[in-house]
Amino acid sequence: MLTAQEITRVGFFELDLQTNTSTAPAITYEILGLDPARGPLPLAKYQALIHPDDRQQVLENRAETLAGGQPSHMQHRIIRPDNVVRWLNRHGFVRRDAHEQAVTYYGAAQDVTDLKTAELEALATENRFRLLFENSLDGVLQMTMYGQILLANAAACNIFGLAENELK
Repeated sequence: MLTAQEITRVGFFELDLQTNTSTAPAITYEILGLDPARGPLPLAKYQALIHPDDRQQVLENRAETLAGGQPSHMQHRIIRPDNVVRWLNRHGFVRRDAHEQAVTYYGAAQDVTDLKTAELEALATENRFRLLFENSLDGVLQMTMYGQILLANAAACNIFGLAENELK
């Protein structure tokens, strides 16, 4: 039977700030594309998985949290050892000792690749539509089912000899 972590693709982690090694359940290693049998995950190995374009932001985000800032939350990419890029939605928190020294950085990382891919595809489709609408030589109107004009492209405005706000 699948666990809630496996169903939601959420992996937990706990980084010991003295040893800079993380412990985590198998699902976390699976998300990262690593073998859990290899033991605790050194921080440097995890950081090497972070996409180069996201690495600085991830490190700054974690440093702010460790310095006493708010719990961290961000999306970033990793490149797994099999060269597959995955998107993670990561939350991080700090556990402090009696002297307010950070001793553990812990949290959860959810694989949101499918959601992020759909989001990026929707944005690309929206951009293609917008470019087609704006640059079409044909007059294009977007209307409600009651005939109210919502949008008009430049060609439609030229055809009617009116500004877009005059067509609405």
